[in-house]
Amino acid sequence: MRYLWPVLIVLFVLFSIDFATQNPEVVVVKYSLEWLNYGIRSERPLFVTLYLTLALGILFSVLYFLVYHTKLLAQMRKLRGEIKKLQKQLEAEKEKNKIPEPGSTSLTASDTPSLPETSDSTPGLIDQRESDEFETTDKKT
Repeated sequence: MRYLWPVLIVLFVLFSIDFATQNPEVVVVKYSLEWLNYGIRSERPLFVTLYLTLALGILFSVLYFLVYHTKLLAQMRKLRGEIKKLQKQLEAEKEKNKIPEPGSTSLTASDTPSLPETSDSTPGLIDQRESDEFETTDKKT
């Protein structure tokens, strides 16, 4: 891939030389603007006319690219500023609310709520009285 562009450029130059030697005919190019009383008449070999057209096309493409690229850079700069502003707001909110960083908190036994002590030997089972209380509250609503 590294050698692809030099090879393509050499092939283009060889093709250009071959094309120029095979097309030495003179071509007349005329362009006039009657309302400005302006006109151009040029007699050049065919390959000069074609290469001039190719060069102008490349020039206009590069100019368009530069203008578009400049617009994108300006938009990117604006968005980066907005990102910095939002990051500052986020930091201010974290300080205000003291939100802990993810993964930096560790729970201790005193921080966790404990389950109420029951005399029941089988934890997790609801005795009949509690079950009846749930049913009566469901029927009231």
